[in-house]
Amino acid sequence: MKSKYPKSIINTAKNLYIQGKSQKEVCKELTIPEGSIWRILKDIKQQERKKLPKGFRPKHTIPKTSTFMSKEKARILGYLAAEGHVRMDEGYNKKKRAFYKSNGVIGYKQARYKHALISFCSTEPELIKKYIKDFYKVYKIKTKYIKKKCEVSIRSIEVYKDLIKYCKFGSKEWEIPKEVLNRNIFGKEWLKAFYDGEAHIDNHAYQKRIVINSINQKGLISIKDNILKKIGVTSKLYGPYHWKNFKSFRLIISRKDNLIKFNEEIGFYHPKKQDKLQKLL
Repeated sequence: MKSKYPKSIINTAKNLYIQGKSQKEVCKELTIPEGSIWRILKDIKQQERKKLPKGFRPKHTIPKTSTFMSKEKARILGYLAAEGHVRMDEGYNKKKRAFYKSNGVIGYKQARYKHALISFCSTEPELIKKYIKDFYKVYKIKTKYIKKKCEVSIRSIEVYKDLIKYCKFGSKEWEIPKEVLNRNIFGKEWLKAFYDGEAHIDNHAYQKRIVINSINQKGLISIKDNILKKIGVTSKLYGPYHWKNFKSFRLIISRKDNLIKFNEEIGFYHPKKQDKLQKLL
């Protein structure tokens, strides 16, 4: 269909749009009805635009250095696997939003929303400080601890996309990323962070051990075979234990020689757990 606007207007509208003007701003500048501007601009992809309007710009810009694995990122992934949430929430807002139809008439529709949540839950001050420090070093984003919720949380689609490149998250599906397993130093940092959140220590006359309980059998096997075994720590997997509708599994490190080796190679950042571990030796 032939456009009712001259080529000069069409080209100017496209250039303004590519340079970062919103559709509304383009219409105002060229006195074009808002209902028909999309016909001119609909074929321009977002990647072609040099700049996006304020409301459409990415909330966070991920530094290029954060695309590489590091000790800090390995710890972040470990903390989130143990005591975190990494998820995308999608749906529709209850309130309807006005929009212009192709004929210029105002219509109303429910707007779709998409929010990414990354949160780490803990009550231990040392772990909270370490997580916040690591998060800033990797992503250059400042985060705060919300005392009422006992969590450090942030909504960022950019960070979410970066994290899910490495592995799955959640109680049933958490994984150790391949990039972490490729180097011992990253594997140790991931495991140390994971044990900070998930491990508990039994110090009784009849049993001295470090225990991890999880419904993720595959994840525990990966810890046992791909990290602990490589550093010379023998561990045993028990289960399943049936509880309500779940099957739980237990990974145990016992015997003094294994506990000493774990302390030398891994240990805890969690001060209370590290103190308990020292008392086992």
